[in-house]
Order: sequence, then structure tokens, then C-alpha cells
Amino acid sequence: ELERRLSALPWVEHTALSSSLPIWAFGASARFIVQGQPVPRLGQEPLAYAESVTPGYFDAMGLRLEQGRVFTSADTTNAPSVVIINNAMARRVWSGQSPIGKRIGGADPANPEWEEVVGVVNDIRFPANLGRPDTPWQLYRPLAQNPRAFLAIELRTSGPPESVAAALHKAVA
Repeated sequence: ELERRLSALPWVEHTALSSSLPIWAFGASARFIVQGQPVPRLGQEPLAYAESVTPGYFDAMGLRLEQGRVFTSADTTNAPSVVIINNAMARRVWSGQSPIGKRIGGADPANPEWEEVVGVVNDIRFPANLGRPDTPWQLYRPLAQNPRAFLAIELRTSGPPESVAAALHKAVA
């Protein structure tokens, strides 16, 4: 409902909700294993920043889809678990192969809860991070499959951002 209201505001071209904003780096990180590859020793699993996002996130953030697809409204809790990854992760984890259709899971090999890679987007930088990030790998999950208690709002506007501030405040209230 909030996304619908925000999308109807004047000047708003793209709307999304996410669990964090890239300016702070991602809100969470996740260790993972790769189906069909050797399982690393406990604690040695690769690390990726993880973000829960709504389908419009990639357009709102200006991210380019480079392979596969973006999330849709069909990616719900009743659908298979899916992820979108960044180029750096795709190049390193599946060197020379397309990651589309491959699966990653949680670090527990006994119960990995596999997620299928459905898309690859360009890498995003973290402007407020003055040091080197813990990992260059980024993964995105549909917010509908991985809900969060706190959300950030992303809007891409065709006019000055301050032109929607009052209407944004009212739509959220």
C-alpha cells in the first residue's frame, strides 16, 4: 500500500522499499554455500552483503540488470526462494559460467535452504564507507520472501527531491 501511494506522487518515477540504504553499506551480511561446490570448513564460508528489496528497487537505485531477471510480485513466500547477485559475486563464484539457475544456501550444509540465482546486477559502491568493505559481494532477496522490521524508502524523481518531501511525509503518515 505504501509503495502504491508513493508511486502516485507527482515527480516520482520509481519507488522501492528495502531493508537498508547503500550509503550505510548493506544492513546485513550472510555466509553461504554453493550447491555443487565443496563445502568450506565451518566459519570459512564466503560472505556477501544481503539486502531485502521490493521489485522496483533496481530501477529506483539505477542498477543495471546484466543477466536474468529482476524480482516480480510473483516472488512471494509461496514461490521458490530466489536471489539476485552482483557482478563481483557472479565472476568469482561461477567464474566463466552463467550463475542463472545456480543455487546458494545458508552456511548450514544440513539445512541450506537453497535460493536460486535469477539475476545479476552491476556492483554498487558504499559512499559512506571510508574503508574497504568486508566483502565486494552483494545479494538481494525479495522483501516478500525475507521481511524485515525496519524499511528504507527509495524514490527516483524527475524533479528536485525536495519537491516531493511534503507529499512523501503525508503518504507515509
